[in-house]
Amino acid sequence: MLWNFCYEANSQGLHIPDTRLIKDPRPLLKMEGKKIFWLSDKFEEISALAQHYGIPTRLLDWTSDLFTAFYFASIGAIKLMKKSIDDPKLSFLDKYFVIYALNYRLIDQRIRNDWDRFTSTPEPMPIKFIVPSYSSNQNIVAQSGILSYSEISFDHGGETKVDYTPLDIKLQNIVDNNKGFYRLPDSEILLFKFELPIKEALNMFDFISYFNYSYAHLFPGYAGIVKAMDERSLVNFVNKWCKENL
Repeated sequence: MLWNFCYEANSQGLHIPDTRLIKDPRPLLKMEGKKIFWLSDKFEEISALAQHYGIPTRLLDWTSDLFTAFYFASIGAIKLMKKSIDDPKLSFLDKYFVIYALNYRLIDQRIRNDWDRFTSTPEPMPIKFIVPSYSSNQNIVAQSGILSYSEISFDHGGETKVDYTPLDIKLQNIVDNNKGFYRLPDSEILLFKFELPIKEALNMFDFISYFNYSYAHLFPGYAGIVKAMDERSLVNFVNKWCKENL
């Protein structure tokens, strides 16, 4: 998918981070001994770019901008509320929505320091962060984006296993495994989880709207403006229904 994305983007005259990707991407895989590490460093930029235009990747989106987090959390919750209105059997209205805050700099520094002390073939990084080049991705600069993923390794021709371990459990496992390759302190809070009643999403969305945070702000362009108009209609509908029925 990444190769196809690069090829099509290049054929349309659009910027891609590394033109070698449209030739033969195999030499760009990061190889340590007989292992292949994925994502390779050479694929991080194109993966970040592709993800922000809809290509599914291994990357998880974060932001250093609190209001950006408020936007994605609130609009997601409001869409669930609309589903409850359309189909009462779904019953999202008594649920909670969640915002996570990650101690990114501490985790990144500690894991990178552990990587640097290896004297033999290193182990894959359990959590790796990417701050992509903002100059080539207008979406990610608008969103103050940071991305994370768990690196994997596999032998040539080997089978790749998908890791579905939730991030909070993954972090706790690193903390608990004092004899492992990577170590995180148990004296620091690494991940915060904030649960809010789903109805508060309307107040949150209204609050950030005063600061011009919308789909149009976070996805610059004409399509973003149209999408923001649609979302405003959705919010108004849900807000009106709540006032009349709750």
